Amino acid sequence: MWRKQNAQPEAQNPPITRDRVEAVMKANDWKYFIDSDGVLGGRWDGCDVYFNLLTLFGDAPDGLQVRAYWRRELAAAAEVAAATVANRWNREKLFPKVYVSVHDGKCMVRAEGNFPLRYGVANDQLDDFVNCSITTAIQAFEQFDAHFFEDAPAGDGL
Repeated sequence: MWRKQNAQPEAQNPPITRDRVEAVMKANDWKYFIDSDGVLGGRWDGCDVYFNLLTLFGDAPDGLQVRAYWRRELAAAAEVAAATVANRWNREKLFPKVYVSVHDGKCMVRAEGNFPLRYGVANDQLDDFVNCSITTAIQAFEQFDAHFFEDAPAGDGL
């Protein structure tokens, strides 16, 4: 790793927890759920968004992964066209990364951002991460809606 081994931040922010992400949901008056695996999620404008805590160093969560699922599905034959839309997004936009995968004969689209938070995160930063992740995922999926407006049957996306 390029960082000095003993580099420590000057100020300590609170560690990332599901309760803190849930507090962002409550503060914004958003509806949310906690799935059977204990992962917090919500639904916004045609996508499902999950907030996964990551353990990168040690045993305590020290990262946040925000993964959004486009609620529409395409036929597997649309994989190349969908990947072309995803690649254009990834070339032109900094965030989130967008990718496609094929499962059970259906092409699905995901948007994802990962935040390493080894030294914690301030409340306003966490609110920004969550808001930015949701907003930009919706923007990415709008590109797919525009490109596949006739092709995509409604689906659960999960």
